[in-house]
Amino acid sequence: MAYNDQNNTGWSQVIVVLLLAVGAVWIQFPIEPDRPAPSGQGVSTRGIQDVDARLWQDPFGAIDRTGKTSSPACVTLAQSGKDVTIKSAACGTARDHSLEWLSELIQSRQRENNTPTKVMLTMVPGGNWVGADEARRRTRYAVLAGLNAEDYVPDDPEHIGYAKGKVDQIPMVMPFEWLTSQKGEPLLLIWLDDEALLRETWVENCAKAKAGCLENNKRIAPKPLSRLAEIVEKLGAQNKPGNTDKANQPTWLLIGPSSSTFLTLAVKEPGIEKSLAQLASHVPRWYSPFATLPDDKIPPSGKDGLKQKFLDKLTRVTTDDDKLASALVEELRLRRFGSGETVALVGQWDTAYSRELRGLLKEKIENEPIAGKPGRKMRVLEESYLRGIDGKLPERKDTDKKTENKEKTVIEPTEGEGQIDYLRRLSAKLKLREKDVERIGAIGVLGNDYYDKLLVLKALRPAFPDTVFFTTDVDAAMLDRDDNKHTRNLIVAAGYGLSLAPDGQKDIPPFRENDQTATYVATRQALNPDSLGSLAQEARSKAQLFEIGRSELVSLPCAEGMRYCRQQIETGAPTVLWRVGLLPVALALIIWFIATTTGFTHRQHRCAWTAIVMGTGFVSIALYFLAMGSEPLRWLEGVSIWPSEVLRLIALALALTLYWEGVRRVHRARAYLDREFFGLDHYKAGKEVSLCTHLHFVLAPARRLHRLGLWLRVRAKQAWKRAMECHQGKAMAFPSTEEQDAGDIWGIYNGSKMCAGAPRPLRLPFWASVLQFMLAYVLMAAILFELGLPKPQVPARGDLAFSVDHGVIIFTLLAHLALLFLAMYEGFRAVWLARALQGPTHWPDQIIERFWPFPEGEKPKHWPFTGGVAADHTLFDPWLDVRFIAHATEPVQRIIFYPFIVLSLLMLSRSSLFDRWGIPAFLIAIYAISITLVVIAALRMRYSAEKVRRHSIENLNTRLLELQAQGKGELVKQIEIMRKDIQEIKIGTFSPLGQQPLIKAGLTLAGSYSGIALLEFLNQMNL
Repeated sequence: MAYNDQNNTGWSQVIVVLLLAVGAVWIQFPIEPDRPAPSGQGVSTRGIQDVDARLWQDPFGAIDRTGKTSSPACVTLAQSGKDVTIKSAACGTARDHSLEWLSELIQSRQRENNTPTKVMLTMVPGGNWVGADEARRRTRYAVLAGLNAEDYVPDDPEHIGYAKGKVDQIPMVMPFEWLTSQKGEPLLLIWLDDEALLRETWVENCAKAKAGCLENNKRIAPKPLSRLAEIVEKLGAQNKPGNTDKANQPTWLLIGPSSSTFLTLAVKEPGIEKSLAQLASHVPRWYSPFATLPDDKIPPSGKDGLKQKFLDKLTRVTTDDDKLASALVEELRLRRFGSGETVALVGQWDTAYSRELRGLLKEKIENEPIAGKPGRKMRVLEESYLRGIDGKLPERKDTDKKTENKEKTVIEPTEGEGQIDYLRRLSAKLKLREKDVERIGAIGVLGNDYYDKLLVLKALRPAFPDTVFFTTDVDAAMLDRDDNKHTRNLIVAAGYGLSLAPDGQKDIPPFRENDQTATYVATRQALNPDSLGSLAQEARSKAQLFEIGRSELVSLPCAEGMRYCRQQIETGAPTVLWRVGLLPVALALIIWFIATTTGFTHRQHRCAWTAIVMGTGFVSIALYFLAMGSEPLRWLEGVSIWPSEVLRLIALALALTLYWEGVRRVHRARAYLDREFFGLDHYKAGKEVSLCTHLHFVLAPARRLHRLGLWLRVRAKQAWKRAMECHQGKAMAFPSTEEQDAGDIWGIYNGSKMCAGAPRPLRLPFWASVLQFMLAYVLMAAILFELGLPKPQVPARGDLAFSVDHGVIIFTLLAHLALLFLAMYEGFRAVWLARALQGPTHWPDQIIERFWPFPEGEKPKHWPFTGGVAADHTLFDPWLDVRFIAHATEPVQRIIFYPFIVLSLLMLSRSSLFDRWGIPAFLIAIYAISITLVVIAALRMRYSAEKVRRHSIENLNTRLLELQAQGKGELVKQIEIMRKDIQEIKIGTFSPLGQQPLIKAGLTLAGSYSGIALLEFLNQMNL
């Protein structure tokens, strides 16, 4: 057969295999420790640091676990190969591990080294509340990492020491550890419980309760500065009798305080002026990585100027809350507040940090105008929750039996210490409030406990899937496998990330949270003010912005006009140019070269490969410039719209290619039918014009372009004139009981006799029908939007990203609609053709002669070409009807399948694998309508064609009985062959079930959707 363009490629299977293959390369396995459980046997050797504690342990927890109240009678200090025994009252007395004993250790080191000892006081919370131990572990790790970066190493990495005593009637325990630099300079690292420094007490001066005794009792208000100065005095040598060497005193360094509460209480301290002077004589500067309360939010002190004098001593190395709030508002503005008019702030109401940050954000957001709505400002909704909402307490292992039984019947128990059920109702309440304010575009989760914020995200994200979520403080747990499915795409503002630039981070691995990074910077700057000084100063006034990706913390570039954003680690332009601009083109050229050398391409494919390479180059160059903008470029981190835009551009190119291919197949099929069924050969099928030839014509010099314009104008005038004439005619009614000429039916179908009786939908020119269809589609989308279906949200960042997305979406949808209309148009034309062939038809005598069973000499005397009576057409017309409809619908079968391929790519482009996309109800409705229209066309085409086959078989069966009765054996055999051929024909719409476009399309969509779901599942499971 001359025309057989069958292709049994299983596109659905190919897509599924590709998706599975991509997912397979993502498999990651957790790092499991292989060390067997240590037995703990052996002799424990201890010196001054006599408590077992590795460098990554909580110093206060290690001391607390020992339960020690005294230490060995005398302590030997090993240094420089000598044993220096402290000869003082500390040996063998109750003064062991006292503050005086620790002071003598400091003096002994100084005498041994003949150089001042550095004493670094690091303030950490010493309480036992949930998370305190982890906070101390992280702080210790960061401080030791900073000391290591400045060439200090621990003297005893297996143990830690401690001193204890009363400070202003407050009992305190101070863990310590010795370190020595490569130059031999000693450093004593002391851990201070700043919660003890802030404690208020009640002192009873009465031995017995009696009348008037309570008048002598008194409350000791918090005096953090005074207590800190007392510690320094007790650890120094100034108060030692006979000590006249004031110059050879320790060098004091202070890392802290560990919270902003210390600042607010310190400025209110009675006698702050004296305490400041006393403390400043020993500790000239403080380096605080934790206190983020803005200076103007710290309450004034009792005397003018004392607050500023106190703040002048404080060097903050991280961003305060005001700058964090400003950076978040700038980021939300860049994201157009999630295309909403309201921002919800959900924060802890029992912590000063959350209350202050929420107030700052509310003030800044309510001053933001709404884009496109002059005079209107953003609205803020406020909701709150309690810290520690999971109800977990230290050392609480037993659960309430009633609560345990309750958990079996409800999702979150409404009794017990756990408060998670409040979050479920908070989510429902916020969803109800959203109805009054149109749409909540962004939700801020504020607090200082990561696990509380994670619970809030778990409760709110399912209810607000398209909403931008933001918070402060980076934690490495956000990238964990279980947490990442809730924290993905979370916007985070922080003073630092998990690491610094390579020259600042050195050989230290990335930290667990941004506070560790700030502590690391503070430690290094305290030892060497010139180290990281510019970074700390910049961090004081600007914040870093991050978006949580699949496997990394993606640093967001600062857009033009952002005053409170800073970029710490920037990717150089040459690296981006190679990775984004040149690497894809190089890969395309390599693939082309391999395909050419291995014989997989031919000369006629050069044009296609050239177009692919040029298209890849264009996209790569565009991505290079886009990567230097505000939207990050990450392919599979789930934080960038550019991978989705690339997929849509591929879908656009594929839609145009498939459209051209569909038109080409239709023309080839018509040329074949003209030649085989009507003896016409004016289509010149062997000289088909390729797409590249058309492109060459379009891109030719102006002379040819002028001819193209003239040709288009002439064709437009002719089409308009014919359309006006067509509306005055009357459409032919099918199926008809009267015999119809097959040539006339074919002329109406292929457009040569368009107005002779064509149905009204086919009377207009094709381009006019396309415009009508697109206009109807736009109106349908507007109606769906007015019905309350929310429009799809774009997770873009910056005006450029929004503009590119809108442009790509518009052109891709137009191309897809054109391809969709082509499928519907050809499908309904095929339906009309099948219905027209259901009635009696008359095929040309030339075709009948080709299949007449008698030889030339045995033909009837009155053969039509001899001027006699024509042969009996009813013997061959039914068979020709089926063969004709089969070949006519063969290209239509493929064209109906084409839109589903593009639709699969469009669905894939909205996967959360690439960014915070989704398929909302609006798009589901649009896609469902598109699929339904094509499905209806395919089903009607199949039904009408099967009806033609059924009628043809019935007619042939009837004639077969007649011919058998007449004894015409040759015709009987031929009729039987034709009947069998009709029954077994597998061309076009009669193809097997597995090759039907609806089955292939369904498998393609199901494979794409299930593949996307599988990839997202593997992504969430970090596999």
